[in-house]
Amino acid sequence: KGFTKEHPDYAPGTMWLLDSLIKDGRLCEAREALSRLRALRGETDYHVGMYAGWIAFAAGDHAEAERLWDGMVADNPENWFAWSTRADAYAKQARYDDAIRCYREAIARQTPPRYTDNEESIAQICMIRGDREGAAQAYEHVVQILRGDWGITEGETLEGYLMNIKELRKKN
Repeated sequence: KGFTKEHPDYAPGTMWLLDSLIKDGRLCEAREALSRLRALRGETDYHVGMYAGWIAFAAGDHAEAERLWDGMVADNPENWFAWSTRADAYAKQARYDDAIRCYREAIARQTPPRYTDNEESIAQICMIRGDREGAAQAYEHVVQILRGDWGITEGETLEGYLMNIKELRKKN
């Protein structure tokens, strides 16, 4: 709180504060911080929708959280971060089909050089479900991104993914 008072125009500080307040269940304070974030970033910024949804969810109003997260994506339909954020909310609720759908929407909206987080999340969901082939395919996409977008052709990171793929496809 002290940091945000000293740096009131620094939105990431307000977001870090929101993360802590929501996790601590300090929702009245979180709503105040959200108001400051809204003033800094605007009503339709995906961060505003994300935090508003998590505040509603923490308060037990899951229907309102869903409405806010859906609005976040509707306000930012081409922003891959919004889709990834929506997917994360679904994944945290174990709504895995919805999460994978939104992760794929995020992937479709990224431009090179792309990040691999969405594919890695899909792989983790597939592992939770026992879908070894689905996880292997997601890791193959990670390898394609590392090679094609980042020019990574060797090294521990790439080898780790290739080893994961091999292990996932190993017959038990």
